Amino acid sequence: MEAQQIAPSPPSATTKTPLPRPLEHLGPRILLTSLVGLTLGLSLATLRNASPLTYATNMAATLPLCTTGVLLPTVAIHELTDLYSSTTTAYPPTIPTHAIGGLIGGTGLGTIYRAGPRGAIPGAIMFGAMAAAGGYAESEWVKFKEAERIRRIEERRESKRD
Repeated sequence: MEAQQIAPSPPSATTKTPLPRPLEHLGPRILLTSLVGLTLGLSLATLRNASPLTYATNMAATLPLCTTGVLLPTVAIHELTDLYSSTTTAYPPTIPTHAIGGLIGGTGLGTIYRAGPRGAIPGAIMFGAMAAAGGYAESEWVKFKEAERIRRIEERRESKRD
């Protein structure tokens, strides 16, 4: 009897090709911020009695710019410095990466909404400062939540001893 060789089946349409880690991390966030920007732009245009298309497209384009501005330096820092193992899928942002993201996003927003390149610097300064403050608040929140988690664990240990 002859052994039959089975040809490998072609990849099915449901087979997923894994994306590189940075793209896998950024993709969903960019989509989400685009949808949030679209919604905010439509709302703002309605409040100001302005063109909804202009506001919606501007906000849908610039909000991901801010998010990507925060996430790209975060991913780059963690990938280049090997702060985390290769199996880590989360990239915790830091205060400097928030500031860089604010500078990048603020440059885009300032250019669009302050009528030209002269609005880029004030936008970058304002959004850079706001993003750095947001990064500080986020880092303090993470510390607080970790302290709360540890406190709850210790309380459970104490109650088990009694």
